[in-house]
Amino acid sequence: MSESFRIVHISDPHFGTTTTEKITVLSKTIRDLSANLVVLSGDITQRARREQFIAARSFCDSLGSIPIMAVPGNHDIPLYNMLARLLYPYFGFIHYLKFPLNERKRFGAVEVLALNSTGRFRVVQGELHRRELNKLTEFSPAAKFRIVMCHHPMDCPKGSDEKNILKCAANDLPRFEDAKVDLVLGGHIHDPLARLSSMRYNGTHRPMPIVLAGTCLSSRTRSDAPNSFNLIDVCIKDDDVELDVTRYDLTTQETYVPLTETQFQRKGRDQWLSKVKNESLMLPQPTDAPG
Repeated sequence: MSESFRIVHISDPHFGTTTTEKITVLSKTIRDLSANLVVLSGDITQRARREQFIAARSFCDSLGSIPIMAVPGNHDIPLYNMLARLLYPYFGFIHYLKFPLNERKRFGAVEVLALNSTGRFRVVQGELHRRELNKLTEFSPAAKFRIVMCHHPMDCPKGSDEKNILKCAANDLPRFEDAKVDLVLGGHIHDPLARLSSMRYNGTHRPMPIVLAGTCLSSRTRSDAPNSFNLIDVCIKDDDVELDVTRYDLTTQETYVPLTETQFQRKGRDQWLSKVKNESLMLPQPTDAPG
């Protein structure tokens, strides 16, 4: 008997740097995809201001009854208000967005662990501290597909983003492998990616897919990466898993369209393989979103 689960992975909307039109289109697109879960991997606001958190909460509410899990990004901590940064850095994230800093939810055979990788003393590079890493040991034995999401990436496609890689990622990776994590989600660099951990980390004994989402809404896009998000389909049959990651890009016609598809396959509980690498879906090539 097989079990299917659909996730929309969005990241880095940077509310305060977007438009009402983009927000409306993204909300409708997500609702039309009939996802079982939406995950939001940080930098939800641009400058952690009250009105930006309220706008982000309004967007979340527009998705209706779809469950949402989120983690804060470095932009969700006040930058210029040093008193707030030191004493209550996550007030907006918790009070207005109403998300916990670290959260675990199980949906049948799928379990998702959202971990905070930010810190009041860090502006760019993130880190998973002991209290977060220890949560990797708490996955349910019944979870056949295990996801970890944090804001900062464990991989990046460009050398210029090496400074943004999660601090101590190479040292932390064995903890992920021992916990039999099947998928690591992140954002931060506004540059989408979907590939196995073994592409970056040599000697891994249990490679796992690492998937990054670009910025779903912000005008702060990269030249070769317009606004985008990931649609992730998980199909579980006994101990085998098929994982399909489709990247949706915003076109100049203000619609999100599927652009590339990457597939992974797990036979048994331990061995992940790339099944298809960045297959073009042969749709019109999107360009940078206006902003």
